Amino acid sequence: MKENKYKSRKINKRRLVFSITAIVILGILIYNIPAIYDFFMYSDYQTVSGLAGGDYRLERYDGNMIAYNNKEMLLINLKGEPEWNIQVSTTSPKVCVGDDYILMADLSGKNAYLYDEDELQTSIITKDKIFDAAMDEDGNFAIATRGHGHKGSVSIYDEKGDKQYVFESGNGHIGKLDIREDNIVISQMDVDDIGITSRVVMVDWKENKENVIETKKNEMIFDVKFMENGDVIVVSEKGLTGYEDDGEKKFNVNFNGRKLMKYNIGSDDNLVFAFNGDRNNSVIECYSKEGKLRGSRMESGEISNIDVCGEAILISSMREVKRIYPDGDSAEAIASKHDVRNIKLFGNRRYGFLTGNSCATIVKIKK
Repeated sequence: MKENKYKSRKINKRRLVFSITAIVILGILIYNIPAIYDFFMYSDYQTVSGLAGGDYRLERYDGNMIAYNNKEMLLINLKGEPEWNIQVSTTSPKVCVGDDYILMADLSGKNAYLYDEDELQTSIITKDKIFDAAMDEDGNFAIATRGHGHKGSVSIYDEKGDKQYVFESGNGHIGKLDIREDNIVISQMDVDDIGITSRVVMVDWKENKENVIETKKNEMIFDVKFMENGDVIVVSEKGLTGYEDDGEKKFNVNFNGRKLMKYNIGSDDNLVFAFNGDRNNSVIECYSKEGKLRGSRMESGEISNIDVCGEAILISSMREVKRIYPDGDSAEAIASKHDVRNIKLFGNRRYGFLTGNSCATIVKIKK
């Protein structure tokens, strides 16, 4: 009997050691493999603490999310917790994110602030009101303002806040701009009795060389953007146009008179557009940076938001959020627990940040 009890204790001890070892190994896996960590540590919905009101806008930053409005800017992690909070009063803020820096420009105001994480690096005060801003990966930033004696100007600053270059627009109203390394691209617009004349201007601001790469008659330009290779993408009311880094036209996609409702050209991988359909629906089309149609799909109702992160595309309509794919396929829709004002994918593309009128949540995106 004593021998059997001794064997039983020995077996139980082995089982205990085995169980503890298994728990330790599981813990190591949970904390070192993101997919397993997500499965165990995060639920499908995370309420974001300290975020109320529907006026927050979103930008991805270093695996986390920046949420900002005209009173503050916060960095929110995947758990829905603030990492830091900057109190900054603005009229209509725009945030641009680089590798290390964060630019906040006060559109309709005269202030711009450059941060390294939550530390203020430099700030500038302009003479005239700001109406657009952009920043490159190294912290050089461009500020477009109204001008005296001309329709506007673009000033280039380095990360220390020292002015490097000024572009005077002459008679053309400045619309949108972007900056990459030594170049800026600017859209301009003239309005007269005949109609609208839009121009796209590329400027090598270190060499002080200006190049008008396109003039469009009776066509309004909505956006301009540098791709990573230096090529330029232009979105107008009539179509999508691509240019080489020297200004030579590469392609043109005609929207064929369709009404553009929403678009997102923030990713080099996919340029996504939502058009108003003819049966109370929306038509979504995805193009490559070469202007090739990758896929399209129809969605019922009106698309209110589009976000793109690599091959992941996130759309929202009313209280539904859905991941779609460049070829037009889609995942199952997610029903939000609150109204949806803004959406943004986290960099891992497995979670989305949703803001509503009174709360914000982080949701797991169905594939």
